[in-house]
Amino acid sequence: MQLLITGATGLIGRRLVEDRLRRGDSVIAVTRNAEKARAVLPAIAAGDLRIIQDDPTRPGPWQAAINGCDAVVNFAGASIADRRWSASYKKILRSSRIDSAAQVVAAIGMASNPPRIFISSSAIGYYGETGPEPAQESDPPGEDFLAHLCADWEAIAREAESEKTRVITLRYGIVLDERGGALGKMLTPFRFFLGGPIGSGKQTMSWIHWEDVIGLIDFVLENEACQGPYNAVSPQSITNREFCRILGRTLRRPSWLPAPKLALRLILGEFARYVSMSQRVSCEHVIKLGYDFRHPDLETALASLFFQNGDKL
Repeated sequence: MQLLITGATGLIGRRLVEDRLRRGDSVIAVTRNAEKARAVLPAIAAGDLRIIQDDPTRPGPWQAAINGCDAVVNFAGASIADRRWSASYKKILRSSRIDSAAQVVAAIGMASNPPRIFISSSAIGYYGETGPEPAQESDPPGEDFLAHLCADWEAIAREAESEKTRVITLRYGIVLDERGGALGKMLTPFRFFLGGPIGSGKQTMSWIHWEDVIGLIDFVLENEACQGPYNAVSPQSITNREFCRILGRTLRRPSWLPAPKLALRLILGEFARYVSMSQRVSCEHVIKLGYDFRHPDLETALASLFFQNGDKL
């Protein structure tokens, strides 16, 4: 299989490149920084890796590479949690996602031999604050900034649908990966014995192990019945307090010191609202389609990230 991947140097992008190269696939990585890509992307002899330096939010020569590919996977987008949200950064969060998706859609439309599948990223932020019942893919979007962003992001991606190309949007929960991302930020206070819940800790978290992110992508690539949005979350939603308790026990660190919402607001600005938001999301749809989660519960998921053959990494 030949895949074109945007955002290939990001946390999930790197994992997918590694996965597909090990399978012997051909991967085209579109990146703004080819030097960085060569440094972080693996040189795995089983597959073939080609790096194109270009900006996926703009029209360019990179778009011609989509013609003849079997699949396109779009991870492009500025990090949600790396910077305090100013008005200007919110514009970057939006443009980096909407514009990259639009350029992929335009390239698919121009291709004489378009890809059979376009997988576009999204997030469970689509639902906004959820109630006690788990959010399903058929539920409407929320009313906040992230919900509107995800809804618009998905709407752009759907424009690539045709008899030749099926479009899938994966709504990711909190991705757990020992290399960094959200989990990396959670680990810092625990390492200094300062870990604990956010606010009351009663808010629900919907998470997923990085191996199941890659597993789901592989699943939808190979399953022609898959089309439309899918929640990429584990079967186990959990309160923030319970998440921190299990994380502390796994790391052999205390987990009693709460992070006050006011302090988070001062540090994170508007994004603090989303850190303390309750999001209970269902993965029933993908389970019914036949996906078997490798890490369905948090305790074994965290153990797989931090321990190997019983020894701490």
